[in-house]
Amino acid sequence: MRKLSMQMLLWTGAALAQIAPGSGPVISSATPNLALTPKTLTIVGQNFGSVQPTVTLGGTPLTLESFSATTAVADLPAGLVLGVSYALALTNNQTALKTSTTLDVTLGPVGPVGATGQAGPRGLQGPAGATGPSGAVGPTGATGAVGPAGPTGAVGPTGVAGPTGATGATGPAGPDGATGAPGVTGPQGPAGPTGVPGDPGATGVPGAAGPTGATGPNAPYTAPFAVQKVIPYYVGALYAAGGSYPYYMAFDGEHLWVANNNGNSISELRASDGAILKTYPVGPFPLGIAFDGANLWVANNGLVSKVRAGDGTVVVSTSIGNYALGVAFDGANIWVANAADQKLAKVASNGTVIGTYTVGHNPYNLAFDGANIWCTNYSDNTVSKVRASDGTVVGTYPVGAGPYGIAFDGANIWVTNSAGNSVTKLDASTGIPAGTYNVGSQPYTVAFDGANIWVANSASQTVTKLRASDGTTLTTFTVGNVPVGLAFDGVSMWVTNALDGTLNRL
Repeated sequence: MRKLSMQMLLWTGAALAQIAPGSGPVISSATPNLALTPKTLTIVGQNFGSVQPTVTLGGTPLTLESFSATTAVADLPAGLVLGVSYALALTNNQTALKTSTTLDVTLGPVGPVGATGQAGPRGLQGPAGATGPSGAVGPTGATGAVGPAGPTGAVGPTGVAGPTGATGATGPAGPDGATGAPGVTGPQGPAGPTGVPGDPGATGVPGAAGPTGATGPNAPYTAPFAVQKVIPYYVGALYAAGGSYPYYMAFDGEHLWVANNNGNSISELRASDGAILKTYPVGPFPLGIAFDGANLWVANNGLVSKVRAGDGTVVVSTSIGNYALGVAFDGANIWVANAADQKLAKVASNGTVIGTYTVGHNPYNLAFDGANIWCTNYSDNTVSKVRASDGTVVGTYPVGAGPYGIAFDGANIWVTNSAGNSVTKLDASTGIPAGTYNVGSQPYTVAFDGANIWVANSASQTVTKLRASDGTTLTTFTVGNVPVGLAFDGVSMWVTNALDGTLNRL
């Protein structure tokens, strides 16, 4: 037996238990470290297994500090005697048979080195190892020198003609041609509708005075109102004057359409004489109303309803939001102000909501200037300008207190300041104020007749007419109780008197 010194534990001889190669444990060497506390023994070999093996020295179990399939480190027990041979045993606990191997070891001084034995036969070549990772790409080498230019190649064939360029700008119009000869007179067309009654003729020459009659009773006093016509307004048998609460109006070229807020309906009136033609049911509490050329669009609380002008049929009703109020038509789509939601809704002709756009607080009424939708933001004392094509808010501009009604005169935006008893004129292109003009008490709606601005003053029972060019007040008309809606039919201005249930024609 070779000896174990205090520094080195050598192995000698073969393991006592012969194990088939690759199946049982084999001890190749055992090396102590006696300088540690506790002293340790490092055992090297193979087939130790993947679970902790059992190691004994002289029959005493050793505590393992670490192990692997080829190495085990165990603590040496106290009381080992130098020069005494001990049996070192290692058991592979992974296999079902728990195969073991032993090696006799002796603690003592290192003996002389023995002669080198003959080399064993060459073992079989092991399987190829896994391919290592690719190394990093080396830096790019320097660019080589440019070679000499080659000879000029032959001229290639002519390429395909490119696409035709864009059409140039249209040239100026030429002079007008000579007037052609008059064409043959066509057949007489059908008779057109009866025109609006003309002005009264001149007063005739007074006749001879008759004899004086008896004195009659005193006549009742009539106030000198500058009102051309007052139309009693009843909606259905259930509503007496003032019960229907007529609100906003729209004109379709021949008829006036009135939203009856308390009647859940709209009424069609002939503009020539104010006759009520028919009343049609719509949604609850109708307020705003607009005409798109063929249909009426009515804001009914949280809905907007499309009503066919020909027969009053409700074609579609679309949910818009909370408290739909003002309605406007931009030539293609309908816009609705949702006063409680701080939003405007853009609605296609089939009733589909295309988009909703955030504006100021409590947007009430709308106007279209040919490219943009303007809305009054009642609680912010502002108006918003929204691009109709995509809903972008172009600008927000301050006005007076409580902005309510809004109208476009072809160049300027007019806004009623209901809490300021005034109307503000803004440049539509810039939003810059052009003036603020006093009107009646609590002005609600505003309308344009082609030359003048008209304002319905709800708390003073009047309508103010201002010249659009400079804001000068031309006249003030006394009308019914709580005038709120205005509409121009091309000849006359119409006013709804909400509490009276009447219309005034001015």
